This record gives sequence, structure tokens and C-alpha cells, in this order.
Amino acid sequence: MGNVIAPLAIPGQSGSRYTESALAAAGLTVTWVQSAGRPDKRVLVASRTVGAAGKPHMVVLYSHGNAEDLLSMLGPAECLANGFGDVLLVSYEYSGYGLSHAEECTEKNILDDAHTAADHVRSIVPEDVPIVIYGRSLGSATAVAAACRLGARCNALVLQSPIVSIVSTKVPPAMRSALGFLDMFDTSPGLSGLRVPLLIAHGVDDSVVPVNNAETIFRDYAGPKELYILPGRHHNDIYLSGDASAVAADGQPLSDKLRVFMSSACKM
Repeated sequence: MGNVIAPLAIPGQSGSRYTESALAAAGLTVTWVQSAGRPDKRVLVASRTVGAAGKPHMVVLYSHGNAEDLLSMLGPAECLANGFGDVLLVSYEYSGYGLSHAEECTEKNILDDAHTAADHVRSIVPEDVPIVIYGRSLGSATAVAAACRLGARCNALVLQSPIVSIVSTKVPPAMRSALGFLDMFDTSPGLSGLRVPLLIAHGVDDSVVPVNNAETIFRDYAGPKELYILPGRHHNDIYLSGDASAVAADGQPLSDKLRVFMSSACKM
């Protein structure tokens, strides 16, 4: 049932908002990768190196939110890369979005996009290079799918304004079982099998994805975890670095906490 209503819950975009030349102009290298789940499908993956070319010190695989596209990776992913030397940033487009607008926008297709991107990263990244997966909003579900796909090759998972599921953005997570036949992008099964270090950041005043989603994920997660609830922040005004006003409840900048978390998780 979930895949039937996917276009209603995750409308994607009616046409491409960018071109391959625009991606290239932004310094992104474009690769069309064979789908992990469908022989007739290719997934758009883009990458960019921050720092010197060559073997990176870290890889960040970014999963964007619902009302975004591949070009939106640049700001958030580069924020994560700050202070870590040479970093390879990788992102991918969802079916129904951007240059992948011809593909049907369904939960199955979008999760396949995440699996394909994870497989691609595994194939190009040396075994001794740490991989951080970062997902924002809807991208938290695809980030969890990518982390599960990578298994032990994933060193850290960062979720910004995450969802428990689509239905949980509309009703409290504890009540979503009654609407299970409508639900999609349930992150709970994937997270239950992960033990990778997890950092969650969420705005107290988020009206798109209520903060109880982050609190539920944090409560139920069995691995090492950190939760930062940001007073006065909403869904689209959390910046992971370069914003001294983005502070956790204890008054410490989120960027400092993120840097310590990633250094510890990646043993850098």
C-alpha cells in the first residue's frame, strides 16, 4: 500500500531543476551507476573532493531531504567535511527527483537508490578510509538504508531532523501502528540492526517533523548515541557548522559536538 501513495507523501519534483552541466559547474563529478535492484535503471551519483585530490581521509555519503535535490548536498556535506583534511563528498538523486525525474517516485525505488549509492561508495573507497553517512529529514530513512547496506564499513551515522516514519511526522510515533497500512520509510527495523555511533540533531520548534521523532529514535537505539535538541530551531534552520548560534541544550555549539563525535567515531 505504501508504494501506491508514495507520490502523495513524497511528491518529488515535476522536472529537473538542474542539468549535468550545472553539477559540473558546481565542481561535482557525475556518475550514472547501475541500479542494485533493477537491470533497467541507473542511479545518478555525484561526488566532490574537499581538499586535495587523491586518497581521502574520510568519505561523507549524504542523503538529502524531500524538498531538495542533488545540488543541495553542497552546503550540508561541506559543513561535515570542515576540519577533517581531504574529504570525498558523495550524494545521489532519488527516483522522481532532479535528473532522475523520469523514474517513478516510490519507496522501493528510493531505497534502491540508497542501496546503489552505498554499493558504489564501497566499490571506490579503500578499506582503511572511514565512511560517515549523513541524512536529513526524509534522507534519514535513506541514510539508515545505506548504513545497513554498508554494515561494518559505515563508521558513523548523523541524522538531522530524522523521521521514525512518514506517518510519524503526522501523528505521535506511539500511535502510528494504527495507520501502518499507510506508512512508509520506517527507520525502526534498520536502526534496530545497527550499532554504529549515531548523532541526532533536531530543532525543538520543528513543525514538519516533530521533535518526538528524534527522541523516539534516540530512546530505542541500542548503539552508541548522542542527541542534541536545539532550542528555537525549526526544520530548515539547523546548520552543522559555521553558525555559532546553533547550540545544544547545554549551550555548547553543535559544530563542536559534531567534530568531536566524528573524530571519535572515525578514530581521527
